[in-house]
Amino acid sequence: MAVYGLKLVSEGFRKEVNALFSWPNLLGVEGLVPRYCLVKLWPSNSNTIVGTRSSTGGTASGFAHIFMLDYAMPVMCPITNEARTLNFHTEFIYNDGVGPTGGNVDHDWSNAVFGVSTTFDMTNNLFFTPGVYYQSSWDDSVNTSDELWANLSMTYKF
Repeated sequence: MAVYGLKLVSEGFRKEVNALFSWPNLLGVEGLVPRYCLVKLWPSNSNTIVGTRSSTGGTASGFAHIFMLDYAMPVMCPITNEARTLNFHTEFIYNDGVGPTGGNVDHDWSNAVFGVSTTFDMTNNLFFTPGVYYQSSWDDSVNTSDELWANLSMTYKF
């Protein structure tokens, strides 16, 4: 097991801590990696929209448990004839009280996310990563609709 990351977010209305764990050798399949993320969220003070000022009277205080499975599949690009990796991502979220707008939410499995991305080496140390993701929303107290989105990112390593 490896601790993949620890993040503290402090915004004007909320605070959040994420701890991400990764087990790259657990399943014995090259490129197949289970991960787990524990999220703790709480209002920065009671006089905020995610604190007691919420119209529903709820708070954004709670935990989220995110269970992920990623698979890095090597492929040959038919356009450039270069070796490439397709990164498949799945996650299932158990929401244990995290209301995104401070509202009361069910303590239940709230959604699943499925996606795929790949990275292009543009020049030395500059990388472009497009991705497409779909969220299936299961609990209307958190989100009432499914979502589809694209992600475009540029990374420069120095």
